Amino acid sequence: MTTQPTSPPGLKGRRVLAMGQALKGLSQGPLKGARLELAGLERLVGVGSADADLVIIDADAWDAPELAAGIQALTLCSAAPPVLLVGTQLPTSVVRNLLRLVFYLSPSLYSVAQLKAFTERSRIMDAIFSLNPFTPLLESYRNVIYYQQSPEWTGLGVLLAISVVLLLGGLIFFKRSEPSFAKVL
Repeated sequence: MTTQPTSPPGLKGRRVLAMGQALKGLSQGPLKGARLELAGLERLVGVGSADADLVIIDADAWDAPELAAGIQALTLCSAAPPVLLVGTQLPTSVVRNLLRLVFYLSPSLYSVAQLKAFTERSRIMDAIFSLNPFTPLLESYRNVIYYQQSPEWTGLGVLLAISVVLLLGGLIFFKRSEPSFAKVL
């Protein structure tokens, strides 16, 4: 007996704005049950959280200047919805600006409490903030230096474990790939 895949309960009835024809199939797959609207980048002008619960942009469907203009239009919105940028060839300027955004969403400039107040309106932004690997590290520094409290040991332990796994994986990959490296003295 086979069971029909169902959409996650959080997506049913959600408004998703999809930019790019390659995303059309999402309505039958992972976003089944969501109200999917396909649109062009011009739809990003003035879009707010009242218009869409999530915006997904296929970066491969647009030229770099068009994509940059669309993302700039989003930054001008006072209450822009969460945005997911997908694609295999993201323009360098877009990646640089997204990394800058992640930096500003890290606790390097603001405390976790201040950012939580900002991200509590959006579960997606809250999840992105929570997955930022610098959060436990910088928050621990802040606790020790500013508040004379002990570091956030749980977060630091998870960060250490992930770092060790990535280090071991990198070493294994390097050792397996080393014979193919050119030996230059």
